Amino acid sequence: MVAAAVGRDNGRRHTICHRGAHPRRNRPTIALGLAAPAPGRRRAGNAPTVAARRACAHPFPGTNAPSRATGLTLTQLWNERSIHVIGYDHAVKTPERTTVGTRERIVRATSRLLQRQGYEGTGVKQISREAEATLGSVYHFFPGGKQELAAEAIRHGDEEFAVLLRAGLGSSPDPGEAVLVCTRMLARELRASDWQDGCPVSTTALETAGRAPEIERAVAAAYANWRAIVVDHLVAAGIGTQDAAELAGTVICTLEGAELAARIACSEEPLLVSGKHLARLLGTYTGAQR
Repeated sequence: MVAAAVGRDNGRRHTICHRGAHPRRNRPTIALGLAAPAPGRRRAGNAPTVAARRACAHPFPGTNAPSRATGLTLTQLWNERSIHVIGYDHAVKTPERTTVGTRERIVRATSRLLQRQGYEGTGVKQISREAEATLGSVYHFFPGGKQELAAEAIRHGDEEFAVLLRAGLGSSPDPGEAVLVCTRMLARELRASDWQDGCPVSTTALETAGRAPEIERAVAAAYANWRAIVVDHLVAAGIGTQDAAELAGTVICTLEGAELAARIACSEEPLLVSGKHLARLLGTYTGAQR
């Protein structure tokens, strides 16, 4: 959760909206829609502005529907990577982190291209153009070339999917309902991309299996991270550790396969149907009837 506090400095009010932030007087705090008043003006008490109240009024927490406050979806905000988390990991931009360095642009460009056209269809020159960086910069940051770039893009995809998982699973203490939210989020994001943005991790893994050890290690770490996130949620719901570990593998494999099927069919149905049956499966362990 983002912490918001209002303090005083030389008689002026300032707002701190995230841990470790330095006070910045008279500068808008976009994350919560709060802003320190201009000199000579005061706002009664610590009441938030209208924008602050709307920032938390997401139409359906844990989904990719646009926020009324920012007008941006979870995917768009994550792609900005200038995020904080409100409620169910609902991301909003902050003015402190809007600058994206060259290395980060290269990683994001690589991830996008791997999502849409795969490892073999993506070249270093195309990554350079997409990232608006010189070839020299690409090889400066990634002397290992395309394989090193792909491994880093997979780590980026790992983080991106982990954000979605935590958001969906955090939407309900009931594992079945939480997994349903995850599948709805994936379906809406995929539809919003016109069925183009698949998972860069699985896509790259399939094309490089057995011939790119660095990529294989990054893929294995990503899947282990996702399973661990699901395990934590299942254990918290009262499912035994061994069962939780096995169910987590089932959930992740089903989500990844259903996303691929949805992309091929240009339809949300594979994800939504998979979510329904995963919820029923998890209900047999928690006693929830569906």
